[in-house]
Amino acid sequence: MPPTKNYRILVIDDDLAFHRHLRDQLVQHLEFININTEDKLDATLKRESGIDLVLLDLVLDDKGVKSGFRILEKLKVQLPQVPIVALTENLAAEIVVEAIQRGVKDFLTKPDEPELLSGWYERIRSNIEQKPLRPKTEIRHDKTEFAEPEETLLTILLIDDDESIFRQIRRKFRNKYTISGIHTLQEVEELLKAPKDFDLILLDLVLDENKPDELIGLELIPAIKEAIPGAPIIIVTGKGDLDTAVKAMSRGAKDYLPKPGAGENPELWDQKIQQAIENQMIREELVKVKTELQRTRESNQYLNPSQRPFIGRSPQIEQMRRLLKGVSDEPELTVLITGETGVGKGVAAFFLHYNSSTRSKKAFEEIYISNIPKELVPSELFGAKKGSYTGADSDKKGRLEIANGGIVFLDEIGDLDLENQNKLLQFVQSKTIRPLGELKDIKLDVQIVAATNKNLKEEVFSGAFREDLYMRLKVFPIEIPPLRERREDIPLLIAHFIKAKESDLPMFFSEDVLRFLNQECPWHGNIRELENTVRSMQLRAKIDGLRKINMKCLPDELLTSQFLPHNHYDQNSAVRNAIVPNVHSNLPFDQQQDWLTLEAIENSLIIKNGVKNDVATMLNFNSADLILYRIKTISKKYPEMVLQFPNICKHYAKVVYKNPK
Repeated sequence: MPPTKNYRILVIDDDLAFHRHLRDQLVQHLEFININTEDKLDATLKRESGIDLVLLDLVLDDKGVKSGFRILEKLKVQLPQVPIVALTENLAAEIVVEAIQRGVKDFLTKPDEPELLSGWYERIRSNIEQKPLRPKTEIRHDKTEFAEPEETLLTILLIDDDESIFRQIRRKFRNKYTISGIHTLQEVEELLKAPKDFDLILLDLVLDENKPDELIGLELIPAIKEAIPGAPIIIVTGKGDLDTAVKAMSRGAKDYLPKPGAGENPELWDQKIQQAIENQMIREELVKVKTELQRTRESNQYLNPSQRPFIGRSPQIEQMRRLLKGVSDEPELTVLITGETGVGKGVAAFFLHYNSSTRSKKAFEEIYISNIPKELVPSELFGAKKGSYTGADSDKKGRLEIANGGIVFLDEIGDLDLENQNKLLQFVQSKTIRPLGELKDIKLDVQIVAATNKNLKEEVFSGAFREDLYMRLKVFPIEIPPLRERREDIPLLIAHFIKAKESDLPMFFSEDVLRFLNQECPWHGNIRELENTVRSMQLRAKIDGLRKINMKCLPDELLTSQFLPHNHYDQNSAVRNAIVPNVHSNLPFDQQQDWLTLEAIENSLIIKNGVKNDVATMLNFNSADLILYRIKTISKKYPEMVLQFPNICKHYAKVVYKNPK
C-alpha cells in the first residue's frame, strides 16, 4: 500500500516533455519540483525544503556530462542526506561507473512510452526508504539453523560468543535487518565449509571468553573473506583498542564498532552498517558494469557514446558504425574518412576511438589542419624545445605526442601544404617524431585517422597532394554518404538537437516544416547545416512568440538552396555577383516562395548563359517545359513581380508579356 505521505521529488532535467509525463503518471503519490537548467538550482534549494529524493539527468546540455557531474557535487554538499537517482538514456558504461563513484545511489532509464513511468513509484519509494539497491533471496542463520526469512531485509551475521550481545543487537534492529548469530568456533568452521549469503558480517575479535587475550577473530578475517567475498566485515570490540582495529582493517575488515554498553550509540551502528553495505553494493555494481563493458567491446556489438553519438537508423549509417567497430579492433590501421562538409567525419572518428578496446582509455586528439598557420604546423604537430624558434619560451609538447597511446584525428588533411606533407609522411612511415631543437627521435604508439572533404585522387593528379602520403593514409578508406541520401536519419537528428523524442516532434514543428526538413530540403551542408537551421528556427520562434516552429522561421537562403545543386556556391561566383535585390522578406509567405523560385531561375540563367535545358538540369527540373510552366503560373498571380527579373523577361518574353500587367 502506498504511504499517506506524498514524497517531494526534485527533478533536474532539460526535457520539458519528460517533466510533463512524469507529473501526469505519478502525481497521485509524488510531489514534483522541476528545474531544467543548472542556474536555477541554488535558488530552488533555498526556496524549497523537505526534498526526499533527486532525479538528475546527467546529460543536461551540450557540454555532455560535465554539467551533470557539477550539479551532483553541489547536491552532495547541500543535500547530503538526500538520495540521488540518475536518469539514463543510452548512457555509456564509463559514465555509469563514474556516477556511482561520485555518489549516485541508483539509475532509472527513461522509458520510450510515458505510461511505463507508472512503474517508477516503487523504485523511487525504495530509494527514499533506504531499501537495498537490488532484491535478493536472502538466507538467515538463527543459532545453528538456516531458514528462509519472511521478508527480504538486509541480512547480517553476528559472530560473537556472547549471546546476550546477539539478542540486544537483534532487538534494536529487528525492523531494519534480518540478524543471525553463531557463537562457537565449531559453528564458524561449519560456516566456512558451507558458506551462506549475507549482506554484512559483524565479527567479535575475542571468541573464547576463557582466552580473553587471544584475538581469534583477527585470524579468522582472511578465511571469512575468502568464503563469503560479497559480505563486508565490521569488527566488534569491547576494548576500544585502536591498534587492534587498525590491524583488523589491514587484514580486510571495512570498519570497527564498540560493543553496546553504557555509552551505546545505535545511530552510529546503523550508520556504519548502512555505509559498509552500500559501499559493497557500489563495488559490485562497478565490477558488473566494467565486465559488461568489456564483454560488449569483445563482442561484435558497438558502443555509441552519449556525449557525441553517431546518430542514424539508415542502412548506410548502421553499416558505417559496424565498419568503424571492426576498424577499432585494429589499433595500428590507418583510416581515411571522406565525405562532404558537415556529414559527421569528426563524430565517426570519435566513435572509432570510443569503441577501441586498446585506445579508448587514452587520448583522442583532434587537429584541424586548416586552423594552423603553415609556419606553425611543425611545432604544433611535433613539438619544440625552448629557444628553438623566436617566441619559444618553454618546451612545447607536440599534438602527436599528446595523443601517444590513443588516436590522432587529422581533420581537413587535404588543406596541408606540400612542405608539411613531406614531414607528416615521415611520421606516418616511422611513427617517430623529432621536436624542433631536439637531437633525438621519440617513438610514438598512435593510430592515425585522417579526414577530408576533398577528392584526394584529384589533388594528387593536380600536384597539390603527395601521392605517397595519400597511399599511406588510405589504407582503410571510409566514405560517409551525404544527408540527402539517407533522409530517414533526419528526424532522429532533429530530435537530438532539440533534446526531445522523435515522436514528440509534431509538438514543436508544424506539419509543413517537418515535411520540408525531412523530404524536400537538399541539405547541401549536411548535418552541420541541419543543426544550424534547427537552432536558428528555435530562436526565431522564441523571438516571435510562436508555440510551434512554422515555415516563416526557415532561413531565407534555405528556401533558395533547394533549387540549387550542392556545389553551386563553390563553383559559380557569378551568382553572388548577380543576385537580384533581396526585397522579398516583407512579402506574404506564399509570395516569398514564388519570389525565391524566380530568383533561383534568374541566377541559373546567368550561369548557363540562357540555355534552358541546362538551367532545368541545374535546378533538378525534369524538363525545360516545367520551368516554363512555373514562370507562367507565377506570372499570372504576380505579373509585376516577374518583371523585376530581367533574364527571365528576356528568355521567357512570350510568357511574361502575354499576361496583363
